[in-house]
Amino acid sequence: MPDNVVTIGMTAEKIVTMTSQMTIGHFAADMSQVYATPITIMHMELAAGAAIASHLPEGFVAVGTWT
Repeated sequence: MPDNVVTIGMTAEKIVTMTSQMTIGHFAADMSQVYATPITIMHMELAAGAAIASHLPEGFVAVGTWT
């Protein structure tokens, strides 16, 4: 089962080049051009998925992984 191979402390890195499409100002014109919280969370989910992806049994995916 996946819970036997997913452990506390697993790490991964997601390097992101910031674009204006990742800012809250892109989605709401009256807001600042700062990193949007939903985009931040998406990048954290992708990093978390990458940290465990190679440890999951075939056919299993995690939130944030793309197959």
